[in-house]
Amino acid sequence: MSVGCGGGGGGWSGRGGGVVRAVVGGVRWLWGRHRTTVIVTAAVAVGVAWRRHRRAKKLRRQWDSAGADVIVLHTLRYGRRCPHLSPFALKLETFLRMAGLEYKTDFEVPMGPKGKTPWITVNGEDIGDSQLIMERLAGRYGVHLALQSSSPEQQAAGRAIAIMTDEHLYWGLVHWRYYADSEMRIHELITLPAYFRLMLLLFRHRIRKLLNIIGLGRHTTQQVEEIMRRDLQAISDYLGEKAYLMGNEPCEVDCSVFGMLGQFLWNAPGSPYLAMMNEEFPNLREFCLRVKNQFWPDWKQCLDPQQQ
Repeated sequence: MSVGCGGGGGGWSGRGGGVVRAVVGGVRWLWGRHRTTVIVTAAVAVGVAWRRHRRAKKLRRQWDSAGADVIVLHTLRYGRRCPHLSPFALKLETFLRMAGLEYKTDFEVPMGPKGKTPWITVNGEDIGDSQLIMERLAGRYGVHLALQSSSPEQQAAGRAIAIMTDEHLYWGLVHWRYYADSEMRIHELITLPAYFRLMLLLFRHRIRKLLNIIGLGRHTTQQVEEIMRRDLQAISDYLGEKAYLMGNEPCEVDCSVFGMLGQFLWNAPGSPYLAMMNEEFPNLREFCLRVKNQFWPDWKQCLDPQQQ
């Protein structure tokens, strides 16, 4: 009596078996006709994987050698008019400076564990998302900025402003930079490889779909501008004549607002939002210059290329 692989789905019988036989047959044909090509291709793939592995280990050693409690900030290369093209990178590095934390900057691996930039490595731990990073570092190093000493009402307002900035104004920036700006002047802001300009055209199509999903892309450009104007008006009204959002001392909310408004002021040439800050909301422009002067005395040295 013999035991076989019958019609219960095992073995190579049925449709699945036909697929397996076809694949095996294809591999045999490829090996027989193009053996050298297969060997070379496999060798190249192994070599590329090995080089990536070695590079990753080398970079990890560099990050770990930064020293105990030294933060390694991973981000895109510095821009031409503003150190960071990302509002969240400008936000985070401003926070590090405001909190007086020691850090080093790495441009080799800008995208982090969550597929976003910026991110940090500290004491061998990788942490992503600018807001979560700020909260983790504040707890770990006992950072106490002005917001913690504010009233519950001020803290609530500060959180609302930060969320509006990070989650709403941000999409207005994206809408302008990658969709409404017909000239795609992003290439004026940061040095990009030639092939990346072609990728931007494809990226622009994806952004259009994403904007439609979140709802902002379903409005006209004029409607989007009016929505963003109201957000800027709200921040301007709350700031008033104060030096910083919560008073005379800066806090983490100022980092979020500066990170975003800095994009409008320095990284959105020709945009209606730059005009709004210059003409309608001068206190927001002065706020940005105030943060820049206090926490970025080396601003020009952080541009690409460096300026005197």
